[in-house]
Order: sequence, then C-alpha cells, then structure tokens
Amino acid sequence: MRHLEQYGFFYRALCPICENQNVFHYDRYDAKCCLSCNIWLEKNCGDPDCPYCAHRPGSPQLALCLETPRPTDALWRKTWRRMNYDHQARGRVRRAKRRSIMENKEDV
Repeated sequence: MRHLEQYGFFYRALCPICENQNVFHYDRYDAKCCLSCNIWLEKNCGDPDCPYCAHRPGSPQLALCLETPRPTDALWRKTWRRMNYDHQARGRVRRAKRRSIMENKEDV
C-alpha cells in the first residue's frame, strides 16, 4: 500500500460506525474518512465549484487508487528510465566506452 502520509494524516478520533481510532484526514479533498469502513465521514458541500468536494470520488479507497505517482517517487523515476529510449541509448554508449577502456588496459 502506498504511504498514506503523502495524502493526508491520521489523528485520534472515533469512527461512528466501526469505532476505529485512526481516522484519516485526506488533504486533497479536505475531508475525514475511515479507511476500515471505506466511507467519508463528512458530506459533500453540494457546491459544484468547490475545489474539494466537486471531484471527490465515492469512497476513500477509490480516491487512493486514482492518485497518480508523484515525480519524486523512486518507482516513478525507475519506470520512466526503463521506458525512456534516450536514457537506455546513453547507458549503452557509456557501457561500451567503459568496456573499451578496460580492454585497452588489459592489452598493456
């Protein structure tokens, strides 16, 4: 599971349904939720122009699934490098150069 701290924070409050003590505050939607029950503990405000409520998914788990990896994530960087042809080509050139230097040292 992803690190939830990058999307919000836990604080001590009781969920009214399951009485779980770790309620999660989702920063992007400015709403409290219970991840055990998979429900939002606050209702939408109903304003279609609200930057928080207008695009909030139906459940917190769905909101977490819709999150895109941030550029600082190591996994995202690794995937980008793996799929980036220029990065692979430069690596191939560096390895070939290193190999030729090592072969020249062995000949001497």
